[in-house]
Amino acid sequence: MSTSDSSKLTHEPVLRRADTIATRIKAKQHPWAPIVLSLDGGGIKGLSELFILLKIMNRIEELIVEGSNDETTAEEAVRSHQGRVADKKQAKKTTIRDDELFAFSKDPALLPCYFFDFMVGTSTGGLIAVMLGRLRMNVPDAIKAYWCLGNDIFLSRPIAGPYSSKKLKDAIIRVITDHCRCHGEPGQDCHDTEPLRQYDYAEENDISYKKTPHRQNFTCKVALVAQCKKKGSQRRYLFRSYNHSPRFEGDLLEHNPMTLGGKALHMWKACRATSAAPLYFDSMKIGHDEFLDGGAGNNNPSNIAWNEAIWMSKPIHSHTTATSGNETVAAVVSLGCGEKEKHHLFKDRPRILYAIQALKYGKSRISDTELAHEETRRLAGTSDSYYVRFSVTPTDGDRGNNGLADVKLSDCARVSKRHLWGYGPLKEVKKPVGDAELPLPEWYTALQEEATPKGSLRKKGTFKPEKFWYTTFDTIFRRTEEYCRLHNDGGENVKGDIDTCAKTLLSYARERQENDPERWKCHVSHPDPAHPAFLESTRRPRPREEESGGGTP
Repeated sequence: MSTSDSSKLTHEPVLRRADTIATRIKAKQHPWAPIVLSLDGGGIKGLSELFILLKIMNRIEELIVEGSNDETTAEEAVRSHQGRVADKKQAKKTTIRDDELFAFSKDPALLPCYFFDFMVGTSTGGLIAVMLGRLRMNVPDAIKAYWCLGNDIFLSRPIAGPYSSKKLKDAIIRVITDHCRCHGEPGQDCHDTEPLRQYDYAEENDISYKKTPHRQNFTCKVALVAQCKKKGSQRRYLFRSYNHSPRFEGDLLEHNPMTLGGKALHMWKACRATSAAPLYFDSMKIGHDEFLDGGAGNNNPSNIAWNEAIWMSKPIHSHTTATSGNETVAAVVSLGCGEKEKHHLFKDRPRILYAIQALKYGKSRISDTELAHEETRRLAGTSDSYYVRFSVTPTDGDRGNNGLADVKLSDCARVSKRHLWGYGPLKEVKKPVGDAELPLPEWYTALQEEATPKGSLRKKGTFKPEKFWYTTFDTIFRRTEEYCRLHNDGGENVKGDIDTCAKTLLSYARERQENDPERWKCHVSHPDPAHPAFLESTRRPRPREEESGGGTP
């Protein structure tokens, strides 16, 4: 299914039961056991994670259509909000309930946050987690935002020193103000003080919020991994959009548990802190603490995300490591930014080359993602939980390539289309060929056009796909697309894994809707009553006017 189709799916088909064997996988865990999305750090290569997730979401949409019991439902599943409502009005079948099931968007799409309880990311993976979880963006919108963000930050290489922290801050704030929408249309009253804390930040069974039940959490939660430098030491730190009351007394692996209350850390500051990669950006100072990105040793946060989900499943203030047997994770989907080139330390080589190789080996170990992958796979196997990891790998054969290993974290190459837009002498400028066997699809170029800044936002250096070929972005897409098509009987079966992943996520969604329809409605609803996508529910009453507002405790 194309991206143009993917941006035209309503909420309602997710709530429909489809009993066909081809589209249903039996959930192994309780329907409401946590489902986790883990997002690696990788600079500009984070685009690959979004392209993979787009494949998963498109497959979910296809399954909804395939599982439909009648032609009308299947047809409605890929229609836009306006088209569907217009057709119903014409047939005199429009109901209030139907209208409530649609998100606030001109073309509401199926949102990833419907299918996950936690999104945990490191560095640029943290930015993606905020886009998809805290801002509740669909994948095509996140891709467009990522193109513009990457272009704004990495297009101009500094002669010496790190990239501009101001450009990073401004780019992050622009994404927030364009997609918050809790204060009206994009850009209206959303500003740089928007908190990371989500509206429903209170833990589900926390009796201290008995007087403010609208703060009880039902929706997807977000955590960003960073490193905190304090008093000469450095430790792992999680920026959360939700309360995490202490469970394990003295357990160092329960990272900085706290209740947020009035501590409304600005969203951009948390994003800036998790993105402060050494050698690329300056560290981020928040209060008396200094933060670096979480990529040093935590580039793959899947094991951190697993533990966070387990701890949050335990009773509040339990102060014990004892388990009741119910604390488990239903599923973990881990997205990586491509496997790196392997550096081997022990090879016969001159001493100077050995030193260079040792440096490369050390750097690869710092950002190694394999250790976390193996740990999470072991934990999932022990718990009989679903676990899958997607990360572009090098391919062999005549058309083999090095995957994304050759793409640097800060690459943002572009080639001018000067002969097309009329400046300077007319001369033949050939389109970059790279990976010519895989042309860019129409939806991809259409999405680039949608991402192009318009009006006063169009300035020198902004994203202009009509004037430039963005070769780095295109390479990331092509290599990811090739990876997602792998379907080898004796090797990687990425296409089959994507299918299984989509079926698993959709099956849990259906199980949840059947198990507790009102809780499911709260889960897919925007939590903030001020947002047009808020859905009324008996499980979460609308607050009195004086209690509303995302910035109040």
